[in-house]
Amino acid sequence: MDYLTTESQLNIDYGKVISLTRFNKILFGKAESFCTIEKFLLINAGIIKQINNEYYLLLNKVSNYLELIETQKGELHMPYNYYKNFKQHNTDHKYFNIFNTIDNYIEYLENIGDQFSIFIKSIMFSNGLFNGELVDSKFDMYCVKFNKKMGAPLYITFDNDTEQKDGTIAYVGEINYDSLYEYHKKSLLMDNPEDFLINNLEKVTGNLEFSKMAVQSYLIKNDYQTPLKGLTELITWKNVSLKNEYLDFFIFKYKNIVKVIDGEYMTNFEGLNKFLLNLEVKYLDQWLIKEQINELYYQITHELINSYEILYKERALYA
Repeated sequence: MDYLTTESQLNIDYGKVISLTRFNKILFGKAESFCTIEKFLLINAGIIKQINNEYYLLLNKVSNYLELIETQKGELHMPYNYYKNFKQHNTDHKYFNIFNTIDNYIEYLENIGDQFSIFIKSIMFSNGLFNGELVDSKFDMYCVKFNKKMGAPLYITFDNDTEQKDGTIAYVGEINYDSLYEYHKKSLLMDNPEDFLINNLEKVTGNLEFSKMAVQSYLIKNDYQTPLKGLTELITWKNVSLKNEYLDFFIFKYKNIVKVIDGEYMTNFEGLNKFLLNLEVKYLDQWLIKEQINELYYQITHELINSYEILYKERALYA
């Protein structure tokens, strides 16, 4: 799985390792180190190591860890990614209906295809992996949390009771996805405007910090909240010399929209736009980067205006 590469790190003593808490969160929907297998059993099996007060799973012992889970028959919490990636044709009946409900809800969101449904899907799944974490379970009820980059998380409570309440969905019998979608939509609209815009823009840019800069500049257009250093880090420059040359050119040409605050060059929303639009190919590592920047600029402008319109139009419906 790709996440094993992206989430792992190289340790000088043990080779490639991955945080046990993070691994369990991804595969079993529970962000705890020992939610599936008892600690000393894993230590004695040589599967985990303690590094700087945190436990890590040795990457070359992942198969041993999963085999141990199978033999121990421990609690698997919300193992959507585990079954989808390792046991596709052998899903435990305990989870089958819940996983089926999740898949059907995602299909429902795809069929709607509006900004909210796309956003909800991106919260539930990121980088091709289910992003839910089990936060409570009683009998046949499972409450799952989905964290957003900004703002309050979304929740789904899976229950075999067909009487549905806000945020609760039955995973047996006839299932009403409309009410769950409306609940999630309302939850998104209850975020403060800044969080709502940042979350939507991050889907376009793929960069949370840049999205924060762009939104904060957009909301208070004459405020100098955007560091030029932060903008330079978004660009793949031809070399350091040309990066510094462009920075000097920009500061000189647009000194009316650049201020030094706490020893750092800052600009406003107008400056952010001009910084991107004035970039010439000669400064960039490849000519294709200029096209990507132009497309990014268009997407940023479109997404901010569109999200703001949707936010206030939809909020009025729930007022």
